[in-house]
Amino acid sequence: MAGKNLHVIPYEKKWAVKDEGSSHIRSVFEKKEDAIDAARNLARSRKTSFLVYGRNGQQLLPTETPSSISDDEIRAVIRRGIREDWERGEKTLSEPRRLKD
Repeated sequence: MAGKNLHVIPYEKKWAVKDEGSSHIRSVFEKKEDAIDAARNLARSRKTSFLVYGRNGQQLLPTETPSSISDDEIRAVIRRGIREDWERGEKTLSEPRRLKD
């Protein structure tokens, strides 16, 4: 039986992984990329999915199966979210980074 889906969410000024429907935070990370890696690995082992949210709470990255999305696709979504946060004035980075598409 598949486990509960996982969510990568903003948590204070960090990123957290939590189970769907739970208020308990499973783990906290400084970087969003690390939280996504942890969620992906756990989702694969559970044979479930994970969802990634932006700082504004908008769902950025749904996955239907743990292996249905490539690392490059995940990185592209993260880059887009960072750019959108920066453009809205939510400067989560000390300065904008030049990222390749």
